[in-house]
Amino acid sequence: MARAFRLARLQDYVTRWLPGLEASRPTPMGCTCTSAPDGEFVLERHGPLVVGAGFSGHGFMHAPAVGETLAALATDRVPATAHG
Repeated sequence: MARAFRLARLQDYVTRWLPGLEASRPTPMGCTCTSAPDGEFVLERHGPLVVGAGFSGHGFMHAPAVGETLAALATDRVPATAHG
């Protein structure tokens, strides 16, 4: 699919489904994947805030363990994946 065609489809979608956004002048941007400097996931708790980041497009492979760990952090319990 040609880039201009994909852009036009996206602009039509934004105009229809996201009222108030300006679709006529898009700003191109590169990949928005994130990763930590050491390549590891960031799964931490800082006070009441639970953070999950650094998946760089491959976090879906680890979704069950990541979800369990983040849920455990949010509820003050030991994640099942940590039991070995």
